[in-house]
Amino acid sequence: MSGRLRSCPECRGMHRPHRFRGHRHSLPGFRPRLGRAHGNRGCPLYRRERPLSAGNLSAHIQYGRQANDVQAPVGLASGRKPSFLCLHAGRDACQGGRRRNGRCRINSREERVSSMTIISLQHLRLQREEREILQDVSLTVQPGEQWVVLGRNGSGKTTLLEMLTGYMFPTAGTVEVLGNRYGECDVREVRKRIGYISQSLVEKLALADPVWEVVATGEYAFLRFYQEIPEDVKDKALRLLEECGLGHAALQPFGTLSQGERKKVLLARALMSDPAILILDEPCSGLDLYEREKLLAETGKLGSRSMTVIYVTHHMEEIMPMFTHVALLQDGRLIASGPKEEVLTERVLGDAYELPLTVEWAHGRPWIKVGTDGAAG
Repeated sequence: MSGRLRSCPECRGMHRPHRFRGHRHSLPGFRPRLGRAHGNRGCPLYRRERPLSAGNLSAHIQYGRQANDVQAPVGLASGRKPSFLCLHAGRDACQGGRRRNGRCRINSREERVSSMTIISLQHLRLQREEREILQDVSLTVQPGEQWVVLGRNGSGKTTLLEMLTGYMFPTAGTVEVLGNRYGECDVREVRKRIGYISQSLVEKLALADPVWEVVATGEYAFLRFYQEIPEDVKDKALRLLEECGLGHAALQPFGTLSQGERKKVLLARALMSDPAILILDEPCSGLDLYEREKLLAETGKLGSRSMTVIYVTHHMEEIMPMFTHVALLQDGRLIASGPKEEVLTERVLGDAYELPLTVEWAHGRPWIKVGTDGAAG
């Protein structure tokens, strides 16, 4: 009797009573310290006939909290007895609760992200003393969209990024990222799903560490390792370096690389955690023409990945064909946003930069010429 599933009156799920903590959702096959307190938000939401790794346990608990519901094991309703019984809400998507590639099908990251609004910024306003840094900024990013944020110095681009990542909160308005409204969620958990690349990050990394170790730190959002690195993490770091064309430099100290190569390493590092959102904050800053084009070529490949990219820049020629939408900021106001063909026009850009200019498209990229005589600016 002790091994049978029984209905739980507190969370409406099905759980197996056992000797560790009575009916308090400690997991069969695990040590007592892995048990979780009772209640919907703490319940692991599953059982398995044999022990599951701590990593999968953590992922399943996270998805269960997001589902915010518990139902009976989907595999039992049809008479099947799968080795993995999923108790998440949404049983129709689970296909019997069976595992695929070591993950529960019902709440794989790609399936969940594809069904929600990625970013929702509504009526953001930020005031410091008597200065309004942001004025009624609203922006919505849907699945499949890749965005560029343009604007002159002081237009509010950096402030917008800090609000998006939860390091700054608005005076008024709401920020919602991946279905989580800031102020009503653990922002640290949301940040784990956001990759970030900036020049300031380059300056914080250890220049003496091997390149592959710098990449591997992205798996845990560390700046440096002080313990043995798991083999699977090392293998993934080496694979990403190969994809970026830096496999030959894996064992070199990070500080020996050129500026362009360091930015590629940051890109590989950001991809280690398979982020749902990747923010590139002026990644080509300080690069010469050759290094810039090499980095942009790697950036252009991101369109094939299941993620949303937010690219911040001053230079419109950096907008690669993969980007679909543009947001244009001026003095803390969002003066234009939408499909790039509608925003990157001579009228809109001329008003924003207060210059006479023309826009030419070549190989899917916009190029700007400044001046009434058509001279390149």
